[in-house]
Amino acid sequence: MKKGFSRAGLNPSPSEHMHDNKTSISALYDSHVHWLMTGEKKSYFDIQKYRCLSDIAPSDFQPQNYRGGWIFGFGWTDSQLVNANGLKDVDRLSPTSPLCFIKKDAHSCLLNSAALKHILPHIENVPTLQPFIERDSSGALTGVLKESAFYSIYAHIPALSPSEIRRCLLVAQDYFLDNGFTHIRDMTCSMPQWSVLKDMQKNGELKVVADINFNAETSSHALETLIPFALLERATKYRNLNIQGIKIFSDGSLGSNTAWLFENYKGTKQNGIGLWSNEDMLSVMKQCWQNSLEFSVHALGDKAVDSVVDLARSLYSQKIRGYLNLEHVQLLAPETIIKMKSLFVRCHMQPSHWLSDKKFLNEKLNHKTLKNLFAWEALRRAKVPFSFGSDSPIEEASVDLTRIALEDSAQAGIEALQEPFLSFYTYPVTSNDSKLYVTHFENGKVIKVDLPPIHTGN
Repeated sequence: MKKGFSRAGLNPSPSEHMHDNKTSISALYDSHVHWLMTGEKKSYFDIQKYRCLSDIAPSDFQPQNYRGGWIFGFGWTDSQLVNANGLKDVDRLSPTSPLCFIKKDAHSCLLNSAALKHILPHIENVPTLQPFIERDSSGALTGVLKESAFYSIYAHIPALSPSEIRRCLLVAQDYFLDNGFTHIRDMTCSMPQWSVLKDMQKNGELKVVADINFNAETSSHALETLIPFALLERATKYRNLNIQGIKIFSDGSLGSNTAWLFENYKGTKQNGIGLWSNEDMLSVMKQCWQNSLEFSVHALGDKAVDSVVDLARSLYSQKIRGYLNLEHVQLLAPETIIKMKSLFVRCHMQPSHWLSDKKFLNEKLNHKTLKNLFAWEALRRAKVPFSFGSDSPIEEASVDLTRIALEDSAQAGIEALQEPFLSFYTYPVTSNDSKLYVTHFENGKVIKVDLPPIHTGN
C-alpha cells in the first residue's frame, strides 16, 4: 500500500467488473454535472495535453477558443506552471487579447495582463474578494483568481447568447448520451439557461431527463431572486425537466487549497475557507425547506461537511426539515456520519476525483486528514444514501472510470465499497417512465441507449 493511505485491518473485496459481462441499466444517472459548462468546455483550448504552459504556442489557439474576443482554456494544474508567477507564462501567449485559463478543479483561473486590466477595476476594491486575488511574496499579482473572485469575472465578460447556450446544452446532451447517461442532475443552472431549456422541451430537443438546481452566488441572490423564480417556474410540470432546488458553494477544492478542513494543510497555517457565513446558509436552507425545495451544498472538506450538517440539525431541532444534498464529500469524519443519520440527506460523490487528486494528496494533507478520504463504504454501512457522478466537465462522465477509480483507491488503502458500484448510478426515483430509458454495455463500453419517444411541450 502507498505511504499515507494505509489503514489497519483492511480486507477489500474486488469491485464489480462491469467489463466482464454484458450489462443493461435502467435510468443511468449522473448525479452531479455542470450541463452548460460541459458543452462550453468542448470549445475551450485543451491545456491538459501539454506538459507545461511553456509548451503552448500562440499559434495553437483555434477560432473556437475565442468568446467575444477572450481566449478560454481549461485544465491547467500547478505542475504545469514553469514560473512561480503564472502571469509570465500566459502573457507571452496573448499580449493584447484577454486570456482566461480555467484550472482543472474549476475553482481558480489564470488570467493574462490584458484580462486583469479589464477585470481588476471591478473587483480589486471589493473587500470580500481580496483574499481570492492571489499575489506572490513580493505582493505582485500572479494572475490567479480563486473562488468568488474567479466566478465574479463572468459578470464582466461577454455573456453567452440564447443560441450559444442552446448549442452548448445540445453538445453536452449528446456527450452524456454517448456515455450512457439518460438522467443527469445539473448543479449550476441559471435563469437564462432555464429559459433555453424550456424552449428545448417545447421543441422536442430534450432527450435526457434532468434534475435542475439553480446556483446561488449570495444569500440575497438566493432569497430575493432564485427561490421566488424556482417556485414560480415549478408550478408548470415538464416531462424531462424537474426543478429540484438551490445549490451553493460552502468551500472550495483541494487543488486550490480552499477546501475547508479540520486540520491545516501540510506545511501551512491555514485550513481552507468557509465561503458562506452560518447565518446566510441557515437563512437559505430554511427558506428552501419551508418551500419544499431541496438544498444542495458543495462541501468537499471534512470541516465544511461537518459545519453544514450541524446547521441542518439546528433547523431540525426547530422542526424545520427538508432534503439536504451534500456535494463531493471528498473528506468526511466518522463523527459527522453519525450526525447525518438523523437527517434526510444524500451524498453525491465522484470516485474519479481520486484519480486526479491522488498525485498531490500526500503533499497537501496530513495523516489525520487522509484517514477521512472517500468514505463511501462507511456511508454504506451507516445506511446514509449516496449517489455516484462525474462532476463533468471536471472529470469525464464515465462509469468505467469510476470502476477504475474504486479499484485503484482500494489498492491504495481507501476502504473498498462492499456493494456493486452500479447500484449507486441508478436514478433514485423509480417510475414506469424511468424503465423506458435503458443503457446497454458490453466490455465496459456503451453499445446502445434506448430512449422513449421524444416529447414536445410540457
